[in-house]
Amino acid sequence: GSVAFLGNTQDYGEQQLYLRFDTMQLLDLNCYLVESADLYLPKFYTDDCILEAYKMEQPWCSFGSTWNNKVAYSDNSLPVRESEDFVIVDVREVVQDILRFNEPRNPGLVIKKKNGSGYSVVSTGDNYYRPHILEIKLTNY
Repeated sequence: GSVAFLGNTQDYGEQQLYLRFDTMQLLDLNCYLVESADLYLPKFYTDDCILEAYKMEQPWCSFGSTWNNKVAYSDNSLPVRESEDFVIVDVREVVQDILRFNEPRNPGLVIKKKNGSGYSVVSTGDNYYRPHILEIKLTNY
């Protein structure tokens, strides 16, 4: 689908979003320092649902991950903030790791409800109308 329901809905129950962004183009940037890196997920709706994001600890596949076989993610959440139109995840740590280790594989993120009973509707990576935006600010060494 092109949208994800994050949180609790009457029709779908508890939902989380596992995602990866394309990192192949980042490998040419390993001679720079990352000042900031933000992943913008377009937001279509929110019902007072606070979201949190975590870096995945290992590669995963959408066919192999289920509620009974969840892939492990980091204990430390990534900073998340929201604007009127976006959920914004600070992925600086993720981008720095990719550049530091010259690693084209990106284990990705999980975005889930932090608390509350509501839900948010955000764009997924295959949404052509409102795709994710990865904004990276670099500086020379």
